[in-house]
Amino acid sequence: MTTLAEQDSVNLPEELLSVLLHDLRSPLGAVSVLVELLSTVSKDETMAIDPRQLLLLQEASVKAQRMLDDAVEIQSVVRGSSTFSFAPTKLSSLVGVCLEKARQALYFQDVDVTYDYTESAGQEVTIDVEKAEIAILCVLEQAVAHTPRPISLKIHQSVEAHYVNLHIVNETIALTNAGELVAAPIRQAIPLRGRLGSRRVGESRYSFQVARKVMGLMGGNIEQQPDQNGSAIVMKFPIAPG
Repeated sequence: MTTLAEQDSVNLPEELLSVLLHDLRSPLGAVSVLVELLSTVSKDETMAIDPRQLLLLQEASVKAQRMLDDAVEIQSVVRGSSTFSFAPTKLSSLVGVCLEKARQALYFQDVDVTYDYTESAGQEVTIDVEKAEIAILCVLEQAVAHTPRPISLKIHQSVEAHYVNLHIVNETIALTNAGELVAAPIRQAIPLRGRLGSRRVGESRYSFQVARKVMGLMGGNIEQQPDQNGSAIVMKFPIAPG
């Protein structure tokens, strides 16, 4: 049987290539058209350059560069050669920042969040804060994907040997075709497409597979586990020494 890690190692490079071929087409196409236009204008002194066209060229160029930068980062994650800046960090503080950003994103509308971190609020973890933030935002989105609104999300922390666990539980109840009440499912269905080059507040640049890979490289993990109150994703962060 193929494990999730084995699936990730096969799917991530293919997904990355698919995204580049699909998402780079638009900005690079715009750049090509506008470069040709500017070339024509430069030869005809009677023609004025439309500021809107110049703005479109600038935006397309910036987006293409961001996409390439993100693709390079994700490729290094896939290869296991990504550079990490580890630091001891209070997990509850980082989660609080992520929730504030997530509330500004479209996917988090009509989501009621309860965050209980009293059990392990003082426990520090060793992580790359920037990469961990992007991974947490990805998991928050994953936890509420394809779920009927409004959504009830419960988040709490627990401590086990070597790890602080962040439990993200979707307690939303949905009706099956037979009219039975069941916990809303959590699906591994968030692709990279449309994410590269994005810098919108509250949205992650990682797919769920990339987030799992990043957590693994930081010495942690992401697991999907059954929960008595709903569908749960558990993020495991390594405890800071000392």
